Amino acid sequence: MAALDYRKIGEIDKAIRGILLGGRIYLKDDMVVGETTVPVGQTVDDWGSELDGWRFFNEYTTAATLVQPGASDEPDDIEHSEDVTIDDGTFVAGAGKDIELESAVSKAYTVARSAYIRPTTVPTICQGLQVIQSDFIPAMSLEPQVDVVLPGIIVNFKGARLGSFTNEEIGFTYSFRIYYCDIIRDDRDNTMYLCESMEELAALLLEDNELGGTVLDSDVLDIVPWHESLLAQRGMKFWRSVEEEIGWAQCDLTAMIPQQWCKRPSLS
Repeated sequence: MAALDYRKIGEIDKAIRGILLGGRIYLKDDMVVGETTVPVGQTVDDWGSELDGWRFFNEYTTAATLVQPGASDEPDDIEHSEDVTIDDGTFVAGAGKDIELESAVSKAYTVARSAYIRPTTVPTICQGLQVIQSDFIPAMSLEPQVDVVLPGIIVNFKGARLGSFTNEEIGFTYSFRIYYCDIIRDDRDNTMYLCESMEELAALLLEDNELGGTVLDSDVLDIVPWHESLLAQRGMKFWRSVEEEIGWAQCDLTAMIPQQWCKRPSLS
C-alpha cells in the first residue's frame, strides 16, 4: 500500500514557493566548477521515468542566473551568483530532465544551501515578494503574526488523495492553497488589484506543470478574489499593529506524482 510521503510534500511546497518568488528552480544535486549541466530533474522509478526540471524556462527565457544562498537563511543573503545562458538543446524532445548551459559555470552550487536557477530578469509581480508563515491566517491561530513585510505569499498543504493514474500506476494527488496578501489602500480598487496579482502568480505556476522537476503534473484551480464585505460578515477582517488592514486573494493547486508503479502489471 502506498504511504503518504511528507518529505515529498515539503519538496512540492518548496518548489511552489520558489516559482512564486521569481521562477526559482532548485537544484537536485550539487554543481562543481566547470560543469555545464544544471541538475534540476529527477528519475522517479526503476523504469527510468523522469520529471523535467527545465519546463519553466521553455518558451519563457534562456537568460538565467544561478544563485548560491548564504548560510544565514535570510532572504537577501546571497553568497554568490552568476549569469548563464541556457542551451536551446535543453528543450528538444528526448534531451533529458536537466538544464544544459552554453558554457561552464565558474562557481560551485550546493543543495545544502538550496541553490537555484532563475530567470535573470525577475518577473515584476515577484519583486519584493516575501513568504509569510501560515499563522498569518486567523483561522489557524488566535494570535496571527501579521507584522511582516508585504506583499507576501502563503503556501498551505491542504491534503492528499490516493488513486489510480493508469492500469500500471497509483499515486497521490496533493492539494495546496496559495494566498497573495497585501495592505488595503484607499487609492486603488483592492479587489481588482489582489485578484490580478494572484492571476499573475498563478500564470507563473502554469509555466511549469512539473514544478521544477518535483511532480508528474500540476494544475491551478479556482482563483478566489478578496471581497471586503464578505470577509467582514465572516469576522475575518484583521489589521497589522500599525492599523493597516490586510487583504488577500487565493488560488488552489493540485499536484500529482506516482507513489507506486506497476501495481497491476497483468493489465498493462
